[in-house]
Amino acid sequence: MYAQRILEIGTLAGYSTIWLARALPPGGRIVSLEIDPRHREVAGSNLERAAPADRAEVRLGPAVDLPKEMVAGKDPSLDFVFIEASQDAYPEYLDLAVPLAHPGTLIVIDNVVRGGAVADAHTHDPLALGVRRMSDRIAAEPRLTATTIPMVGLKGHDGFAIASVQRR
Repeated sequence: MYAQRILEIGTLAGYSTIWLARALPPGGRIVSLEIDPRHREVAGSNLERAAPADRAEVRLGPAVDLPKEMVAGKDPSLDFVFIEASQDAYPEYLDLAVPLAHPGTLIVIDNVVRGGAVADAHTHDPLALGVRRMSDRIAAEPRLTATTIPMVGLKGHDGFAIASVQRR
């Protein structure tokens, strides 16, 4: 089964958006949420050149507001959610993504290890604390089954989480 509807929270220059749009089948759609007008402009330009134009849209505004509009508008449920934005707001992004999902939806959250800071009980890093709160919410959410995949590479020690929606 292919993803037909994708939500991306955090566009930046549109690199992930391009790859996700290219993976969509005909009729598929990705909506990417970006708060910074300059990032949206750059991403829009990149998408025009590199992705199927009819499959991708970058919406400008706070990511905590735009999914609420999608729920209120009764948009069809999502098959895939990719979260890569400000980690201090990850708990809120997760809370907004789950109601837009259906059983089988995958939610991938990037940058969740932060060099080990998330596991450091003494950290005061607001980004690491945001990831920790998000992980706690995943653990408490009966609709989700999840894991974190740590990675070590040129960029240091980080990783991503994958959550599968089990039921509504």
